[in-house]
Amino acid sequence: MFNYLQMKGSKFLDHVREVIRTNHFSYSTEKTYIIWLYRFIIFHNKEHPKDMGTKEISEFLTYLAVERKVSASTQNQALNALAFVYKKVLKITLDDFDFKHAKIGKRLPVVFSRDEIIIRGGKGNNDRRTLLSRLLIPQLKRQIEKSKIKLEENMLVKEFKGTSISEALERKYPNASKELAWKYISPSRKPAIDPRSGKLKQHCRHESFLQKTVKNAIRNAEITKIVRLYNTALIDTPRAAT
Repeated sequence: MFNYLQMKGSKFLDHVREVIRTNHFSYSTEKTYIIWLYRFIIFHNKEHPKDMGTKEISEFLTYLAVERKVSASTQNQALNALAFVYKKVLKITLDDFDFKHAKIGKRLPVVFSRDEIIIRGGKGNNDRRTLLSRLLIPQLKRQIEKSKIKLEENMLVKEFKGTSISEALERKYPNASKELAWKYISPSRKPAIDPRSGKLKQHCRHESFLQKTVKNAIRNAEITKIVRLYNTALIDTPRAAT
């Protein structure tokens, strides 16, 4: 297991981090890309990426598929990370790749009836509307009130710098991080140091919290279908549905 926090001190990796942040990628994407780049370097006996290219990347991707037997999505993740580094950081043009692709498993889609769940929109950083049962509205209002109280309590802490938002947004709206409109509906239990700014911020609950909650709900409801959580974002002003 690679520890992201231990990958400090390398001028090259620090430069990659800067470019990633300049492109306004999320912190989770930053960690993922750095870890894949680190694995790539270790795989090739700590050779610097500028001295490698298409051939070495193809060898690494083939290793992931053949030896590590990773999924197609994991292999694509590694490819995207390395392609970004070579294009945006090293400014090196790569040739067509020739590697063994990971197998894509065949799965039948899990279909729920209209009364069970309805989802609209797709993945990606796009706004969308989704349906919300009227039964959940009172609970959602209570949760919003709880998050409001938590933010007000945190504001009493001297070092507290508000809600964790993107650097670009914070530059454009300096006071946004301390406004109620930008608070998280599901905040973490307590503020923590932001890994990028080094400031004490209020973060959102880790995605694993919602994943575990949904998993327990599915188990308690005795639903036997396999349910996967693809998007954990809460859309603003949802319309009610029965």
